[in-house]
Amino acid sequence: MKTYSKFREDLQEALPAVLAAPYAIPALTFAAGAAANYLKGVYQAKRQGEGGRSQPVDYGQGEGSKPRPQATVRPAGAKADYKARLRAQQQARRAEVEANRQERAQQGIDQILGTDDERKAAAEARANQRQIQRELRRKATRERMDKAARERGLD
Repeated sequence: MKTYSKFREDLQEALPAVLAAPYAIPALTFAAGAAANYLKGVYQAKRQGEGGRSQPVDYGQGEGSKPRPQATVRPAGAKADYKARLRAQQQARRAEVEANRQERAQQGIDQILGTDDERKAAAEARANQRQIQRELRRKATRERMDKAARERGLD
């Protein structure tokens, strides 16, 4: 026979489990439902094949199965034809504008640099741009230092 103090200890140990039961039962039910839905999805995916399509897995592999007919392509309507013509016109305009731009740029270069020697010199200058910039910076630094030395009488 249990004593009252032993009964209270047992009750205190069991009380949290009894109080948590109303929360645990729905949680277990939810977990079981989620697992069932997952397994249902796995089963359907195996049954339908990859991509979630509705044909069985062995579609096209047996003697009696036939391949599906190719989907018919709808003929393009007046709207699609109109849009295609507009796209072609826009591309032609863009190509013409680009050609005109390049032609004007070339004419501008020819006007600025008339002779072949001048064009060659300009190309060399563009190729040696870093070196030219470095020399210009050094020259500017020397000039500033000489000016400062003259102003302070250190010349």
